[in-house]
Amino acid sequence: MQNYTHNILLLGNHAALHTDVFLENSNQHKIIQLKFETCDLFDDFSANKLWIDKVSFETKHEYTIEGLIVALKAIDAKKILTDVTLIVGDPSELLYQAYLFYILNENPNDFLGSTFEYNNSETLNLFLYPVGMPAQDVRKELSNLMYCLKKHEMPTYLIRKEEKDLDALFKLLLHSLTFMSIIELEDQIKGIEHLVSPRLSTY
Repeated sequence: MQNYTHNILLLGNHAALHTDVFLENSNQHKIIQLKFETCDLFDDFSANKLWIDKVSFETKHEYTIEGLIVALKAIDAKKILTDVTLIVGDPSELLYQAYLFYILNENPNDFLGSTFEYNNSETLNLFLYPVGMPAQDVRKELSNLMYCLKKHEMPTYLIRKEEKDLDALFKLLLHSLTFMSIIELEDQIKGIEHLVSPRLSTY
């Protein structure tokens, strides 16, 4: 039986709610966090920050897709977050969208343009089902993101589970990933369905 080790990126605030279960059941997997912290509006010396685990990077850019892409480029996040094989987060969050546009070398305002080479074909997305009213207002942006993911054939799954059931699913997921490849998830774990099939990618 083959053993697998994954670098798992928890991206954004929704994923951060489940950090403990990932850390407690990480096995040999490496768990990494990427978050955005808005400045304190009542503190003139406060600044927006990107956090990678416990390391912060101040940025003057706002929490917009364009601003976040510039901020990610400024800290050279691709070099910091190398060999990530699984990205977990809520695609309705702007940070998630910005990060994917950034690593795919896509312009979110001109995503129909030419395709740039995407070198990390082993990375897979695991979308948390968007919750709350904000998710109702991002259908256009999500359709743009999905277009780019399909364009690059980047394997993407969606978790259709209630929030209260996610920790149990993540515990099973982390255990399963120690002895099966990521592309076997869909057939082995109930509640995960593919949006962009890895069978169409370059595995």
